[in-house]
Amino acid sequence: MMYAVRHEGQCSDGYGTWSLVTYSRPVKFEDRMKTLHAPLVEGRTSKFDDMEAVFEIPAGVDSLGSFRQWSRSDTFPNRGSICWCNDTIIIDMSPERFGSHNAIKTEFTRVFANLNVQHRLGRVCSDRFRFVHEGANLSTEPDLLFVSRASLRRKRAEFIATADGRDDIEVAGAVDVVLEICSPGSISKDYERMMAAYHLAGVREYWLVDALGDETKFAIHTRGPKAFAALQSPWQISKVFQRKFRLVRKQIDRNEWDWRLESRPVR
Repeated sequence: MMYAVRHEGQCSDGYGTWSLVTYSRPVKFEDRMKTLHAPLVEGRTSKFDDMEAVFEIPAGVDSLGSFRQWSRSDTFPNRGSICWCNDTIIIDMSPERFGSHNAIKTEFTRVFANLNVQHRLGRVCSDRFRFVHEGANLSTEPDLLFVSRASLRRKRAEFIATADGRDDIEVAGAVDVVLEICSPGSISKDYERMMAAYHLAGVREYWLVDALGDETKFAIHTRGPKAFAALQSPWQISKVFQRKFRLVRKQIDRNEWDWRLESRPVR
């Protein structure tokens, strides 16, 4: 299930309010999520209480800056996908499917990591690493992202350290590649909302996979002046890696499929 809520400012009593923006399927919000439509009075929080998850959004989370502080804190949920996009908190608590999502993500991570080891191209950040862009009003955790050494050297992107300075917790700025894999509740988000947000954030290539139907869709959306554009071809060309890629699904057994991301140099 996916919920999206938008911060609507302060009420006369000083408490923040959130309103429901979108959701992926009918849910009895009047029973489960009353605080979305009311002042955040009880504990000054918005509480999401469902059969699968219980967590709270602190009332002070009303901007990208405050969301980033919350995402770095111990109170931030350790499961689910929670992002900030243009003053909207998008929450997806759906369990991740294996064949149409997790197995594909594992294959892309393998290929990215191998290319990076072989050619020392930059940094590969796998699932649950946070990407932030202040100009795009965005904080999210893509399925996979890549930052080139050139982008780091030119300060197009930088890694943000933890409070103790012993590690990194975010990458901020314009990264080179972002991968999103559609889940049942994220189709419109991945095709529309994040497409626009990533372009605004200066992402060079937006890789999108949709394996939910009978036909697998894989496209590398290359950055243009006003929007991304993709080739209508089985082989997708990446200017970042100077390679072309093709995602292939092979049946191993009756109910078992194997994913392979094939790669060749561009000549």
